[in-house]
Amino acid sequence: FNVSISDEIPLDRDIPDTRPPGCLAKSYTIPDGIKVSVIIIFHNEALTTLLRTVHSVLYRSPANILEEVILVDDLSTFADLGEVLSIYVSSLDPRVRILRNTQRQGLVRSRLTGADNATGDILIWLDAHIECNTGWLEPLVHELARNNQTIVQPHVDVIDSNTIDFYAYPGDMFRGGFGWDLRYSWFHLPKYLSQSFTSVTDPFPTPVLVGCAIAARKDHFDSTGRFDDGLNIWGGEHFDLSFR
Repeated sequence: FNVSISDEIPLDRDIPDTRPPGCLAKSYTIPDGIKVSVIIIFHNEALTTLLRTVHSVLYRSPANILEEVILVDDLSTFADLGEVLSIYVSSLDPRVRILRNTQRQGLVRSRLTGADNATGDILIWLDAHIECNTGWLEPLVHELARNNQTIVQPHVDVIDSNTIDFYAYPGDMFRGGFGWDLRYSWFHLPKYLSQSFTSVTDPFPTPVLVGCAIAARKDHFDSTGRFDDGLNIWGGEHFDLSFR
């Protein structure tokens, strides 16, 4: 990301609501008492990019659902990710806390550290350089409450790495897949699937999860074997969980 431009943009900036009209009109049933833990891993992330992620979670999530935001520092060396970040977070919101690894663990084991310390019924792992849009959380919680044996992901928009502009992913709906080299790729929905929709708001199956945003019931995540703690640094965890 272009850090100099990111540093000039408000941490709580407005972004366009990219939901289709059907989503705007839809209401979601959320069971009483269900709580969400959002887990964000960072290693030498630009401070403003990280904080914009946190702000978007706090300000675009229903307060009665969001239990906590757990930041896991995977041994960052940037000075402003130490005391500066700790001081900022301490005055931001009591639901936000920082866990700091004493050794470099990589993304996957750091995500497991976050899960081990989470108290919510639902775990959502987010990358440290995303922004949650209006209404992002309710559909995920609704689907997990309806079917606690599933793992879900949101629709993913785009943040331009140079301009930091936020815009909707152009074109038709896509889902994740992979080639024989195990590289993640986006694929158009097959006709048999898109033609089966009763509404554009219907969830649909995807062979592989996107790595930047994964949501699961904590009990189901534990029962499926969790992430493979033998995976190092980053990559592979979304395949691992999808195959399970």
